[in-house]
Formats: sequence, C-alpha cells, structure tokens
Amino acid sequence: MKKIFRKRKIVAMIALAVLLLVSYLVYSRPMTLSQLCPLLTLDKCVEISGYYRTSTQTDGLTQFTIEADSKEFQELCSLFNEKTYRRSLRDLLPRGARTHQTTNEFEFQWEVMFHFDAIEFPDGNAGSGPLLQVQYWYGELDIENKVWENARRFCYTNEQDIWAKEILDIIR
Repeated sequence: MKKIFRKRKIVAMIALAVLLLVSYLVYSRPMTLSQLCPLLTLDKCVEISGYYRTSTQTDGLTQFTIEADSKEFQELCSLFNEKTYRRSLRDLLPRGARTHQTTNEFEFQWEVMFHFDAIEFPDGNAGSGPLLQVQYWYGELDIENKVWENARRFCYTNEQDIWAKEILDIIR
C-alpha cells in the first residue's frame, strides 16, 4: 500500500514538473512583434517618436520624431519586424524602480514609441497615439502594448545588444 502511494506521489510530481516546463516553453516561445501585439502591426503606424541617452551625454534625454515618409521610419520598422522576441518569467515578479550608474562609455538607453491613428479595439472602441512602446534600458528590453494591458513586459531577443545599437544609430 505504501509503495502504491509513493509511486503515485512520484508520478504526480513528475507530471507537475512537465506541466511547468511546457508552460514555460509556451510562454517564452519566440514571437514576432505582430504576434505579440496583433492589433498594432507596424504597417498601420503613422509616426515614431521617443528619446535616447548615451553615457557621454550630460544634458539629459534627447527626443526625436520620425515621420512615416522618411527612410529612417522604414529602417526602424524593418528592424523591429525582423526580430523575434521572447517573454520573460520576470514578469511574474513585482516590478520595482530601476537605477543605473554608467560605468562604460558605450552604454545607452532608448525608448521608441509607435503612434497609430484610429485603431479599432476588440470592444468596439478606437484608440490613437503611442500605443506600442519598446524600451531598451541599459541591456534590458521591455515591450508595452497599450491596447491589451498597460504594463511593460520584459523581453529578450537574439543579438539584442547589437540590434539595440543599430536602433540607436538610426534614431540619433
């Protein structure tokens, strides 16, 4: 009798471990930006704005605006569309304030906000403005979709630092 109970307990623990592993793999699977934010495809974007700061700047953040008919607009949309992003389990933890002390002359941060006009939401309402925001904050990548939820999600992408530098080079 004890052996049967023990075997059931082991099987239940193994099943729970497999369930947790499968859940993690599904949640953190690579997804394109249009899969993460299905209503906010970048072909509907009308303007890109944001800010950046490099470690060599002493005067705060530098703001930028890029119009839809510019070459930089197309380059940025292409760079964001060609990547796949993985969500992180760090989203399950409470998010506190972030601080950073620059120790490397090549460190930087940026936030890119994609503006949309009259995007129809599933509930029938429509929204406009910076509904999709992507922030690179000294090595950490966050994506915020203001249609579904108003919370930033930690994400990762392959060759993230190189990609983030390419974005910075365009918005400078």
